[in-house]
Parts: sequence; C-alpha cells; structure tokens
Amino acid sequence: MTSSLLSGDVFSRFYKIRGFDTCYVSGTDMHGTRAEFEALKRGLNVSDLLATNHKLLSKLIKDFDISFDNYTHTETKVHKEFVKEIFKKIEKNGYISIKIEKRAYCKNCEIFLADAFIKGICPNCGYE
Repeated sequence: MTSSLLSGDVFSRFYKIRGFDTCYVSGTDMHGTRAEFEALKRGLNVSDLLATNHKLLSKLIKDFDISFDNYTHTETKVHKEFVKEIFKKIEKNGYISIKIEKRAYCKNCEIFLADAFIKGICPNCGYE
C-alpha cells in the first residue's frame, strides 16, 4: 500500500521544495465488487468494512508520515458533488451513451459478478 502512496509523496514534496504549486490528494474508494465480496466472506456490512479500512489506511498514512494535502474517501459530500458536476459536464458534451451488454450474474446471491472473479462459478456461494 505505502509504495504507491510513497512515490507520490516524494514527488509532491520535491516539487513543493522547488516552489511549484502542488496539491497531493488521494482517498479510499468506498465502493467496488472486491469489497462487496470481502464483506460477504466476513459476514460484514460493506460500508462498515470500508469505513474500518479507511481508518486503518489513514493511520498507516500518518505512521509513514505521508503528507497529503487532502486524504478523503468517496462517500464525502464534497466528493459526491464533484462527481455529479463532472458527470453533468461529460453528459452535456455528449460523452455518455447507453448500451446493453450481457453481464455475469449469480442467481443464488442475486449479484452481478466482476470479470476478475469469473471462473465458472460464483466465488461466494459456488453457484454455476
């Protein structure tokens, strides 16, 4: 985890020392299929698991003295408003399209499966 953040921290500090206006931001993704499956395996609520992970990551970042200007997560009001504005802009400019596609779905779990997890059976319940 820290290797990907550490290189950004070094880069940011270097450019700040050289006088560049630099802003180092990152955050925890509070969504995703991998997190959903991990929560299912552990019998946890996905939001609770991700909130705990965010706290653990925040502690690691502090312990390694990684210097973000802003470390956040995708459930904050600011993030949600930012994403809405970006979406509106790309939609307004015609970059959003609708298409129908087939997706892997587990009837037992009633969830769509991410490509990374498809190996012929549902990784959660074994349904083929």
